[in-house]
Amino acid sequence: MAKKNFDDQCDFKQSLGKMISCLRQSQNLSLRQFAKLIDIPPSNISYIEKGINAPSPEIYARIVETLSPNMQKQQEMDMYYCRIRKIPPPDVCKILLNTPELREKLRLLNNVQLSSSQLESIETLFSTFKQI
Repeated sequence: MAKKNFDDQCDFKQSLGKMISCLRQSQNLSLRQFAKLIDIPPSNISYIEKGINAPSPEIYARIVETLSPNMQKQQEMDMYYCRIRKIPPPDVCKILLNTPELREKLRLLNNVQLSSSQLESIETLFSTFKQI
């Protein structure tokens, strides 16, 4: 059973790495240029793109900020990142860290599985906050 979990982790790291590599190349950034922009050695980004290593939260945040993927790509990247690291993406963590009251409200869910309509209601509510 643990072997399957390990295989999944490898698959997620490889998928995330491929997405990062494709986005980098689509912006005509060399590995060295990209590494310099996110302030890590080129070998580190190479290991990430090959799926050998997973980015730390800080590096992942800089990768997303630098590559500016569209919403769909970022959601896919976030899904892989979350599966690898078992934590929310850095931007979500920042919201939770900066808004302790929100953490308490989320705990009210108490492991409830939200329906699609409930998630749509939450999305509608959250979108109103940007308009204020």
